[in-house]
Amino acid sequence: MLSRPQGTTDQTNDAPPAVAIKDALALCSYMWKQHALDASVPNGAPAMQIDPKFSHPVPSPLTVCVWDGRAAVIPGGPNVCAKLGLAEMASGTAP
Repeated sequence: MLSRPQGTTDQTNDAPPAVAIKDALALCSYMWKQHALDASVPNGAPAMQIDPKFSHPVPSPLTVCVWDGRAAVIPGGPNVCAKLGLAEMASGTAP
């Protein structure tokens, strides 16, 4: 899951501008709980309906990395960002 700092836009490929997200980790956890994200699906987004009971498992741990100036929440521990060639987001900061 990616977020762009407030006041910036991403106009590549005619994509709509990204919105500011204060807590990317919390938002991504919420998306996993709803089954809006699924690591077993090639693009990560399942075709089935959202889980209204918020009972779908959340990968643990999730780590916030920085990718192209955006927060990228990745399943994995503290070394996952480095393994992917990304910087790990410092605690209490936003890209």
